[in-house]
Amino acid sequence: MRKPRNQPSGNLQYTLLAALFVVAVACQVQFSRDAVRDLANKYPQVPFGLEAPWPTVTWSDPALHRGDRVVTVDGQKPAGVADVLVAVRRKAPGDMLRVEVLRDGAAVRVAIRLIPTRPSTSGFVYVFAAVVWFALPALSLALGFWVAAIRPGDSRAWMLLGLMLGLIQFLLDAGGRIDPYVFGWPAFLRVPALIYSDLALATWPIWMMLFGVYFPDRWKLDRRAPWAKWILIVPLAAQTLLRTAWAIGKAEHFDSAAFLIPWSVEANKIAPILWIVAMSLFFIPLKAKVRDPETEPDSRRRLALLHGGATVSFVPLTLVCTWALIDHRWPPSAGVLLMFALIWLFGFPLTMAYVIVVQRALDVKVVVRMGVQYALAQGSLRTLQVLCSVTAGVLALLLALDPNTDRTQKILLIAAAVAVVFVARMFSGTARSWVDRRFFREAYQADRILSELSEDVRSVTETGRLFEMVSRRIAASLHVEQVAALIRANGSYVPAFALGYGGEPAARFSASGATAQELLRQPHRSTCTWRIRTRG
Repeated sequence: MRKPRNQPSGNLQYTLLAALFVVAVACQVQFSRDAVRDLANKYPQVPFGLEAPWPTVTWSDPALHRGDRVVTVDGQKPAGVADVLVAVRRKAPGDMLRVEVLRDGAAVRVAIRLIPTRPSTSGFVYVFAAVVWFALPALSLALGFWVAAIRPGDSRAWMLLGLMLGLIQFLLDAGGRIDPYVFGWPAFLRVPALIYSDLALATWPIWMMLFGVYFPDRWKLDRRAPWAKWILIVPLAAQTLLRTAWAIGKAEHFDSAAFLIPWSVEANKIAPILWIVAMSLFFIPLKAKVRDPETEPDSRRRLALLHGGATVSFVPLTLVCTWALIDHRWPPSAGVLLMFALIWLFGFPLTMAYVIVVQRALDVKVVVRMGVQYALAQGSLRTLQVLCSVTAGVLALLLALDPNTDRTQKILLIAAAVAVVFVARMFSGTARSWVDRRFFREAYQADRILSELSEDVRSVTETGRLFEMVSRRIAASLHVEQVAALIRANGSYVPAFALGYGGEPAARFSASGATAQELLRQPHRSTCTWRIRTRG
């Protein structure tokens, strides 16, 4: 049997996907272990920083002075940042880190007692960690790799994967990063993790822009000027390579990569502008496609949901970052505001997951039938309701048990949590009805449809009428435009009824042929196989 023409390419794609999955999951598992230590106040804080000329102390514990030259850390001469951070990471708060430095030409030995990254963990930090460190990366990994595994030949699926992986690294770098982070990981994982994390983060705006341009169909402006996007892609790609090379060099052998420092400084000056423009080109094409009269009504509604959900999700983060760019400093209480903005960003992958499951452009329906899509859509709303209620309850409980919260605040917190639960329940029914009306036009309930259909066909005696009734019900329930019913006649399958083809298709499939056998063995993505036995 001859192999399909695209088999080698498919094998290569799945091999690349599998390798990327192993690295991404390994990094997330390792980070999660560090995160658990940090939440338990058992993660050591890095006591000093080193920069060029290597290894000069730039900030430190009081035991060291700015300008000291580090000779050894725990008896080992540091070649790069990783040598210092590995020594810190394998210790626990309360342990001693022994450092030898040159100060004014004289050797000085000091022992630094390590402290935890935080003296205690508040309830808000627990909520932040649950969402940003665990739930959001898990959802993003699952969505990105699931769609790429289903559609390995679809470039939009890989754009989505790059987008999701970049989002994870942005979260960890922007507000959830735990030093020593990747630089302190074991050597066998450190270099692959550095390459993966820096490539994913630095290319995130590229994938955001490309997904906006190509999902679900290519943007008209890009068709007319396909070269325009490269004005952003080329400098962002160059910055990506520079960032990755500098990260690896700084970690493993600082002096060898020191020549990259001036380039990195200049690249960091223009990076915010490139990021803002590229990220904007995720939202602009989506909005343009929503307004395009040639866009299909169903696609327009789903694109509107994606654009609206993404916009709402990014609003808090955009406000915080805009303040910092304009005022050249972070706003008051920037830490809490940034943590809240990152928690709020959970709505972005949740919206993306909802739209990808419902939206047919990526052909996820190959695996997820329309009925399952509807169940997931409604299930998402129920999940949101439960998450809102549980989050409000847990947050109120943790903050109420916090000794720094007075009695009045505790009462207000508990009252607010109860109000959130009631409001979520009040609007859940309205939201589900809106989903039915807005995105599915009618609720898809398989058991109800089958039950009604069985009642309707009881009195039908003509085979042609039976085919027409069942086909039209399938088309109406699954919202498909073309349905063909085939019957077996003289060793072949021929159309008995066709809907949406402008007439009966002139098709004939041998009963022993590959096409008929494939249709009988497993349902095709746009084919529903059903058998009707007639008497006589």
